[in-house]
Amino acid sequence: MSATAERDAEGWFQAGMAAARTGCLDEALACYNKSLELEPDMPGTLASIAGIYIDQGRYQEALEPARRAVELDPTYSVALSNLGAALLGLGDAEGALPILQQAVELEPNDATNCANLGGCLVKLGRHQEAIEVLQRATRLNPQHDNAWTNLAAAYFGCKVYEQAITAARRAITLDPANHVAYIWLGKAYQFSKRFDEAMAAYQQALVLRPDKGDIHLLMGTCCMLAGQYDLAWRHGWLAEELGTEVPPRFFEILRSVSREPKR
Repeated sequence: MSATAERDAEGWFQAGMAAARTGCLDEALACYNKSLELEPDMPGTLASIAGIYIDQGRYQEALEPARRAVELDPTYSVALSNLGAALLGLGDAEGALPILQQAVELEPNDATNCANLGGCLVKLGRHQEAIEVLQRATRLNPQHDNAWTNLAAAYFGCKVYEQAITAARRAITLDPANHVAYIWLGKAYQFSKRFDEAMAAYQQALVLRPDKGDIHLLMGTCCMLAGQYDLAWRHGWLAEELGTEVPPRFFEILRSVSREPKR
């Protein structure tokens, strides 16, 4: 590759970085792809493409560029962390764990590496270990909303509900569009028997993601516990319509305490 092409590839990469910093992910992705056309073997570009796909929830698409980046540079912690995050997003927490552990070993002071590892430990039910890793992530970068979200989940898993509430609220302060943080806030309130506050949190999560049937099911369960049976029926139906599997017991309990309303 000529020196000019290399400079052009780096220029497109830097333009992508600038766009990503302002939240223009589609523009950033277009710039990264231009860079990749000029220089297909840049680990930084490949890892950045994977990172955008992960941010967009496109985990399957993130796998190939993340794996290629790791092949090109097995010591590049960002690529390892993105590969682990993609696997985690696809439900393979066991496969993600050693990769994310390697990323942290290479860059132990990177908050994102710690946040991703902590999230993986939460998925594996290793909540106390997760708390230690995620507390480190929030110390390294107190503005890392994903670290606070995962910390809320870890505290919830340890049944430390007040601390889960605090962590979820911090995540929401940092990113008011973080629907996952609202879910953990709602769960922590619900298990603290603060049902009105739980329903308010779930409602905000639904404002952000009305297409998520699992949130409707959480809301329906909370409404049932609070004695708001008509709302419970409504959210249970919405969960079903959106393709979420609603346990038969949910409607059995509702029928035992209330009359099924008309749809």
